[in-house]
Amino acid sequence: MKTASLFITALLISMIFLPSSPGSSWTMEKGPRDDIVAAPPPPPLETFEFPAFKKTTRDAEPHFIRIIVVLGYEKNPALAAELKARKDQLRHVINILLQGKSVSELSSLSDKITLAEEIKAHINVLLKKGTVKEVFFKEFILN
Repeated sequence: MKTASLFITALLISMIFLPSSPGSSWTMEKGPRDDIVAAPPPPPLETFEFPAFKKTTRDAEPHFIRIIVVLGYEKNPALAAELKARKDQLRHVINILLQGKSVSELSSLSDKITLAEEIKAHINVLLKKGTVKEVFFKEFILN
């Protein structure tokens, strides 16, 4: 009798304190959290697309680059007009940035992100009516 009551006690304790299934945690599960609010996604950015840039790298054995750059900005008619008006100046800045690159500076994902950030920083210095939020590569070919 004593053995049966010890067994039942151990069984009850294990049911209360041990996880009910593999992978369960020791803590009690919480219900939905009231402090988390789902925000709606931001509206899509307006875009300004340049014609394709065709360059060669600065390597001893040059490689061909073809990139289509798209600038993303929040809706702003004044900025849209400024981008159109400064198109040649902005294209010149991007050409200079690309001209100084080697294959090793353009190969990895990290390199492409760095180039996008460089383009954004150099262009934003020139703009007066707003800022570029994102730089997208619609096409990025490196041979």
